[in-house]
Amino acid sequence: MLLVQLRVVSSVSPSPSSVSAPAPAEVAAAAALAGAAWLVVRPSERSFSGWVGVALFAPGGAAFAFAGSASAAWSLPSLAVRRRGRWVCVSVPVFVSEFPEFPVESLPCGWFPLSVGGSGGSPAPSPAPVPGPVAAALGSAPALGFSGSRSAVPPVLGPVLGLASVAAVPVLVGCAKGVDQAVRSAFESSPRLVVFAASSFGRGRGSFATRSVELVRSLFASQGVLFSFPSSPCPLGLLPSSSASGAFSGSGSGSWASLALAVGLGVRCFVFAPFGVPSGWGFVSVGSGWWSFVPVGFQLPLV
Repeated sequence: MLLVQLRVVSSVSPSPSSVSAPAPAEVAAAAALAGAAWLVVRPSERSFSGWVGVALFAPGGAAFAFAGSASAAWSLPSLAVRRRGRWVCVSVPVFVSEFPEFPVESLPCGWFPLSVGGSGGSPAPSPAPVPGPVAAALGSAPALGFSGSRSAVPPVLGPVLGLASVAAVPVLVGCAKGVDQAVRSAFESSPRLVVFAASSFGRGRGSFATRSVELVRSLFASQGVLFSFPSSPCPLGLLPSSSASGAFSGSGSGSWASLALAVGLGVRCFVFAPFGVPSGWGFVSVGSGWWSFVPVGFQLPLV
């Protein structure tokens, strides 16, 4: 049987040029019916078409069943089935004729949320792709910290958490609603989750500031990366500072206060801020509303 022959592999031989690659919408429809949670479309040097659609499944038999049916349906002699963190990923060669322009050093990578047991229609892509530098940091940082709005959760957080789930490193987050709560929900059953609760640092408003300070300091100690999702521009007059009291004094925004301390200490940061970031902080645009801060002397990992 075909399903018996399939196995988890790290690489596969390319399909012959005589084989036609399906469109991403076809793969998305089939993957959704098979129970996949996500489909990511990205370039691939291993694919004969130059692109792959990677279907992400929860552990179980669905991924191998989909790999078998996809191989038969599109006459693909070999498909890669890989375990990545809590996901089982099936890579299917796809045909892509056009893709939106991406900034230099960004990976053209589109994420598609799939509804389990859905109608099979083509899903809508997430509003903003995850630039290559952001994806690389999610996959290589020794610790991942998250901060953001208590009221607005941007749709791009979903693909970011999907990438974060693949890495086997600690995930640090606060106890607030909004972005914090979305992160906690995504990792609620994972031993990797580290929650900084205000109640652990006393009572009153000061406990919330102390909670955020300790989270940032933990990232600094572990050489981790802070991913921030503020819902509004930085308050006027707020500047980076390595002093906790200075960074959290009257800012009016917990997200930007955490960023001010992180930049002041020299913590690598990525900020999703389509409305822009303050000049003079050292942020550099990496495209699609994302900004990066890399401390002086930081050595990017070789991948």
